[in-house]
Parts: sequence; structure tokens; C-alpha cells
Amino acid sequence: MKTIRYTYWKDENFYLGYLNDYPDYHSQGLSKEELIDNLKELLKDLESGDIPYILVRPEGKIKPSTDLNLSDDKYPLPHPSMS
Repeated sequence: MKTIRYTYWKDENFYLGYLNDYPDYHSQGLSKEELIDNLKELLKDLESGDIPYILVRPEGKIKPSTDLNLSDDKYPLPHPSMS
């Protein structure tokens, strides 16, 4: 099982977010579920090696808001630090 941390927020019409290791690459969705699906696809693209010059910024001091569980379609609970 691979778990990736991500950060998201809700705008007026969209859920917006990014993978914490790749904060320069954002995605969006009309629902949280769609955003999660888009983030999973983004991660596949970023890790495929097909996109040159990917900037990776390991979390370090970034405080995660949520975990993204890539092993199933269940949606994660908020990270305890954000409760």
C-alpha cells in the first residue's frame, strides 16, 4: 500500500489541491472524489518518467492536511493535526 500526502481546499465552485511532494503541480475537481481521482492520475503522470524536469519537493516542513491512499477507492479521513 502506498500513501501519499496531499493538501486540498474548496473554492467557490471547485475542490483544488496538490500532492505535498509536488506542490507546483495542482489539480481540481467539481467534488472531492473527482479531485482525488485527478490527483491519482497526476501522480501516475509525474512518476511515469514521461514528463521531463519534474520538480520534487519532499514534504520536509510542509504540514500535510490529508493522506491519499492509493490502494483502494476509499476516501481518507482528515489528518489528525487538522482536526
